Amino acid sequence: MMKYFLIIAIFCLNAEAKKPLYELGFAVGGGIVPDYPASNQSRTRYIIVPTGTYRGPIVRSDKKGTRARFIHGHRYDIDLSIGASLPANSKNNDAREGMNNLDWLGEIGPRLNFDIYDKNGSEVELELPLRFVASTDFEFTKHRGMRFNPQIDLSHRLNSKFKIYAGLKMDWATEGVTDYFYQVDGSDISAHRTGFNAKPGYIGKYISTSVSYYANHLFMILGIKYSNFEGAANENSPLYKSKENTTLFLGMNYYFYQSKKLEK
Repeated sequence: MMKYFLIIAIFCLNAEAKKPLYELGFAVGGGIVPDYPASNQSRTRYIIVPTGTYRGPIVRSDKKGTRARFIHGHRYDIDLSIGASLPANSKNNDAREGMNNLDWLGEIGPRLNFDIYDKNGSEVELELPLRFVASTDFEFTKHRGMRFNPQIDLSHRLNSKFKIYAGLKMDWATEGVTDYFYQVDGSDISAHRTGFNAKPGYIGKYISTSVSYYANHLFMILGIKYSNFEGAANENSPLYKSKENTTLFLGMNYYFYQSKKLEK
């Protein structure tokens, strides 16, 4: 799944000067991504969406994504953050042939953020999000469980226009989420797919790196994410096909309108 790359592409701007209170624009993103965690098949995906940024004291869209910030200290804050994953059509995936499609996944929940280091254009941040997960095809929505994704991010500003990033994220989930990816019920058993009862626990780890450019209201990001699922709780599932995934992504966001009022 192409987790969060669009959110990163839209919201990871971070200049020193005060910015407009809100901006309106559009984003285009695409990449070569796996169908789901530990899938052995990938495909080219793309998306075009309208975008908006709001930099209020509580509700904000910034380098940490779209969030509602409730508690804010000098080196930490607690917010309500969101995330999303793109769907996958099972008819295009050999391991899932004949099974239900994987719908859009939406995530929301509290997150504790620590600014560990911020000096000379370099930053180190720790994020501890706990999110509720739901799937939807926009006709039917179902709660799937919860995910815990501790993440450490490093960034360095090369100059006024270019910035580089690196990050490490771990992924644990409750059984509802792991069922969604790895469960094989009786109706889905076939000649090439045995039954499997998925367990909660560790899914995998993700290492990502990217470079971004921002000038004249145009933001672009190019990156790669390496995923490793060795030791996952459900590596015996017939849907667990690869211990490694690689995601390539490119995103662009252009803001065509900026408010005259600045953030506080």
